[in-house]
Amino acid sequence: MGKKSKSSSSKEKKCSIDKTDDVGDEVVDAASSSNSKKMTMNEQIPPLEVSNEEYEELQSQVEDLSLHEAEMEWMESCRYGDVDVVRALVEKFPSLIHYCTTDNKNTGLHMASANGHVSVVKLLILGHHHPYSKNLAGNTPLHWAAANGQADVVDFLTTQTIVPIDVLAQNEFGRSALTEGFTSQKEQVVKSLLEHDSATEEKLLSTGKEIDHPTDLAEHVHHFFNPQTPLKIRELAMKNADNPFADTDRPDQDTTGLSIWSASLVIARWMQTKQDLWKDKSVLELGSGCGVPGLAIAAATTTCHPRHVYLTDLNPETVKNLQYNIELNQVQDFVTATCMDWSDQTTWPNERVDYLVGSDLIYQKSLVPLLSSVVWGTLKMGGTFFYVAPDTGRDGLDLFVQEMKSKCPGWKETVAPQEYHANPLINEDDEECFLHFQELSSFTYILYEFPLPPTLETKKV
Repeated sequence: MGKKSKSSSSKEKKCSIDKTDDVGDEVVDAASSSNSKKMTMNEQIPPLEVSNEEYEELQSQVEDLSLHEAEMEWMESCRYGDVDVVRALVEKFPSLIHYCTTDNKNTGLHMASANGHVSVVKLLILGHHHPYSKNLAGNTPLHWAAANGQADVVDFLTTQTIVPIDVLAQNEFGRSALTEGFTSQKEQVVKSLLEHDSATEEKLLSTGKEIDHPTDLAEHVHHFFNPQTPLKIRELAMKNADNPFADTDRPDQDTTGLSIWSASLVIARWMQTKQDLWKDKSVLELGSGCGVPGLAIAAATTTCHPRHVYLTDLNPETVKNLQYNIELNQVQDFVTATCMDWSDQTTWPNERVDYLVGSDLIYQKSLVPLLSSVVWGTLKMGGTFFYVAPDTGRDGLDLFVQEMKSKCPGWKETVAPQEYHANPLINEDDEECFLHFQELSSFTYILYEFPLPPTLETKKV
């Protein structure tokens, strides 16, 4: 079966069991009907999403499956939220409730929780008391739901009373579901976790974590790319997770740079292929966030070190974390972190640089003229701007690219090769990569190269 993004609609199932897309009248099964009056809405077993006739057809198809085929269908259906296929499968094969994959011990509940399919999660727990177990990496279904910001699933798991959970239970990486929740950027996720009985202040303090300082729980240092000389990057939980971009009148409150975005990993890999460019040159990274691309350039071999690398961002907390990562990688001799306001030239570097680097900087059309002024005001004539962004979903990106192409005749545009989407973690843990950098496998990224003409007369705006 082909791979599918977690955000895919549950009506677009990749399941070999055939089923029409038409949804008939909802029919509550007998167990749900008899108990519904005794349950709150959050405790009800999900009703059928198809008609009785369609469900009978599903049951007949399940009858023809071997146990091995049923196990494969089970994991796929839980992953993609096909609740009625899950229902039919477990009726025929009750042992599926205890099935887990041999390689990583993931269960159907893990799959449904990670992908936010609360109907499947409710069916498994309320209808069949699905075991609440850890996988090989020590992650519970709640770990995966919290890490992926699946608020509805987290809310259900933390309020149901059938299976016991502990939001402070740690996986093999020393991270609890609460830790993952703080990095999920979803306030409701954190709220549900903190309200659970297992998140008492006494228990939090006993783990050495202060309840008044939740960002301490969300600190994590990743090791990227080269096992011999890994790039070490700390990321923190975004503050104001329900609105990380902050008030448009106060862009300095934008905390999105506290987390690592997948576009920065893609451009970092791209920049590693251009090490010969950096020797004795100056490099400015815009919107550095955690500093992955700029520090990847700085970590080039000693024979290719740049003269100076400027890591910049606007949010003060982000810049503090940048400085931490500079020192973590011991490149403070020629790398600096500064607050740079695109609209205030006094915060720009005192020199025009040889190379400009940026990733996923445009997310609203109003930023286009501002970014354009920075590019033409900080880059030397003949210098190059390297930029990476997703191919869709960024308001204003097309306008910016069109403007840059019109002024840079030597522009290049290519789709990021598959190797730039590979797991960047040196421990090669695909599960950890999936939890932290899901967009690597689900987005298409475009590599842009904009060389400024060497003789164009351009005023510093």
